[in-house]
Amino acid sequence: MAPKRQIPRLEAVTIHYEPAKSGLHRRVTLYDEDQTTPAMTFGKAHGLRLDGLDAQGRIQSRQWFNNPYLQEDQGRAMKLAAWRVKNRIDEVCFQPKVTPASLIELLSTLDIQVNPPPIGESI
Repeated sequence: MAPKRQIPRLEAVTIHYEPAKSGLHRRVTLYDEDQTTPAMTFGKAHGLRLDGLDAQGRIQSRQWFNNPYLQEDQGRAMKLAAWRVKNRIDEVCFQPKVTPASLIELLSTLDIQVNPPPIGESI
């Protein structure tokens, strides 16, 4: 059965999809084990602080997570990048020593901004 026989004028059918998006900008900041020092490595961050910001940049929600991939032997950064996509993160903040260009390119391709941690913001 050909689809065109079942649906007349199939060439005129358009499917439109947009991923679900909340009204908040979702920013995750990576922290070392003390939960106050911004992480210097992407995959080895201990704490993840997820902030939901309104259009004016005001924090509307805040959650803390432990890095679910910290104990993995390999692939921590890629698994953490996948976690960010799954959780619809818009922005990642950390204080990198060295960040692989491939990781920055991947996050950029996924429309995830990479920035240093916000200055003067209470933790």
